[in-house]
Amino acid sequence: MAIPSLPVTVPGSRPPTESLQGIRETALLEHAPVSKRSSSIVFSDGNRAWQRAAKDMRMRSKSVSHQNKEWTKSVRSAKRTLLAGTQMIDRAWQSVKLFIDTNVPRKAKHGEHAQESPLIRDLVAQHMWRQSLGTLPPNELLQRLGEAFRSSQ
Repeated sequence: MAIPSLPVTVPGSRPPTESLQGIRETALLEHAPVSKRSSSIVFSDGNRAWQRAAKDMRMRSKSVSHQNKEWTKSVRSAKRTLLAGTQMIDRAWQSVKLFIDTNVPRKAKHGEHAQESPLIRDLVAQHMWRQSLGTLPPNELLQRLGEAFRSSQ
C-alpha cells in the first residue's frame, strides 16, 4: 500500500480536509472484510468524501457536525443502540502524539518544498508495531524486537 503524500501544516493549525482521492489512496476502508461491509458503519465528522467512499464500498456512514457542537450520534442496530463518534480515532492519535516527542522535527525542507519528515513515518510505524504486540514481558518484547530486526536485514 502506497502512503499518499500529505501536505505539511504548521503545528496547531487546522489540517486540510481529506479528499475522496486521498481516502481511496490510503485503501483504509478496503481493510474491512467484504462479508462485514454491509453491516459496518463509517463514522466521520461531516466530510462528504468519507460518506462517498463508504457508499462506494457498500458501507453505511454516519456523521456529526462539530460546527454545531455535535460530537456523538445515536445509531440503532438490530440488537442495540450505539453512541457513535470519532473519539476512538481521536484516542488512538493521542497515543501517537504522546509517543512522538514534541522536539522531533515534523517537516523536512522549507517553504514550497516542505514535506513530512521521514522520521515521523518511522516513528508512527514503530508505535503501530509496539501497539500490535500488546503488553509483553520485557524478555519477550526483546525477543520480538530481535526477530523484527533480523527480518529487516
